[in-house]
Amino acid sequence: MAFTKSLLDGFETRANLAEIILRMAKMDQSALAEFYDRTSRLVYGLVQRIVNNHSVAEQVTLDVFLQVWRQAEQYSESRGAPTTWLIMMARSRAIDSLRSHRKHKFERPLDAAAQFANSSPNAEQTLAARDVQLECAFGVGHSYRGTARSNRISIFLGIESRRHR
Repeated sequence: MAFTKSLLDGFETRANLAEIILRMAKMDQSALAEFYDRTSRLVYGLVQRIVNNHSVAEQVTLDVFLQVWRQAEQYSESRGAPTTWLIMMARSRAIDSLRSHRKHKFERPLDAAAQFANSSPNAEQTLAARDVQLECAFGVGHSYRGTARSNRISIFLGIESRRHR
């Protein structure tokens, strides 16, 4: 009996959340507050697990609920449960945030390495800077050819592509 009750509670919650989303689609701000109160711990917990940073997780959670507010009219219960819709948004936002932070993390060494390579006449230092550029570029997801073009190191393209495989 208790198991059946918990299943029914789940359906009731699903219906309640869907109704709240419909109210948000009509620009009911109290619906957003109610939706946030019911689901923010779920969203924050998921985002925190992905980004592993408290302040970033808070920001991404707020971004998710802003997106929920803006896209509430696009929600269709026939396509899935409200929590599934919400979790997919949260997951996507968290992964985007993670990628964005990784990209910024690698941009600084690329710029520093380029300046180092351009200012030093020593060939050994230039080769070391090129290696740093390559490692950083591949960490961001650039291709060999794209890295060579953007960093003007096409002479070593064939050698480096074999070396890094």
